[in-house]
Amino acid sequence: MPEKDPCTDITYDNGIKELYECHCCLHLVCLYYLNEHVQITKQNKRQLDSFRNEVNTVVNTLRLIVREKLLIIECEQNLIEPTKKILDVSSNSIDELQNIFE
Repeated sequence: MPEKDPCTDITYDNGIKELYECHCCLHLVCLYYLNEHVQITKQNKRQLDSFRNEVNTVVNTLRLIVREKLLIIECEQNLIEPTKKILDVSSNSIDELQNIFE
């Protein structure tokens, strides 16, 4: 049940109005402030949801980049041992080694 008193929000006039408890700040405020606060809260939620979606997109993109880089690293690591074995064979000439690496 609303009370009748001046609104506790200092940005509005001090006239006697019906007051309602704000769901966020728990102050007794006039209906105008309560409606305005609800709109601001909805807008903030939309902005937060949008920001979350953007961050999720960035995180998913970064995951893909990391997976690709890890695959490249794995492929390059798999080239190390065979390459070392080729170099360890002393019978290969420089021309043979160049042909192998090309």
